[in-house]
Amino acid sequence: MRKFLLFLSLVTTTVFFTGCQTGPRSQRGDFEPLYAKFYLEAPDDTRMRGRTETVTLPISDVQIDVDVRAVFVEWDITEVELVETRDGPVFAFRLTRDAARDFMRDIRERDRQRRLVTVISSDNPSVRPIVGAAPVARAFSGGIVYMYLEISDERAAEVARNLDLTSEAIQREISGRR
Repeated sequence: MRKFLLFLSLVTTTVFFTGCQTGPRSQRGDFEPLYAKFYLEAPDDTRMRGRTETVTLPISDVQIDVDVRAVFVEWDITEVELVETRDGPVFAFRLTRDAARDFMRDIRERDRQRRLVTVISSDNPSVRPIVGAAPVARAFSGGIVYMYLEISDERAAEVARNLDLTSEAIQREISGRR
């Protein structure tokens, strides 16, 4: 009987702790969902046909015409990390293997001279979008998009955390549907 009770308590403890485990990114508490979309700067012929929108970078006031179709959206991102560089913090957006492969397949040499523009939005309409831009040739490497966003360095860690947790939640939802 003692062996049975010991076995039963061991099984109960194992089931309890197994059910309570969460991934390391999930243990970071509540967060404000942020959604990143990436657009390619529009070529001149697209601008003339009216299939563009103008995005204004909030700090530098640079205006960039972008194609209205996003090349990457929030479900293409698997992880977001803030990487410190000598020029300040840069956001590293890790893409799904399929999204990175499709982008590399579809990008032409002339597209590498254009800019990749990131627009980060929130469910809260009072929150202004966060925007960043970089030449495709410098922004995209090995399935990761590196982007300096036009926000203060003090906000960068919080924004990266919220983007990362949002991407984790989206990827978890996608994998649950399969």
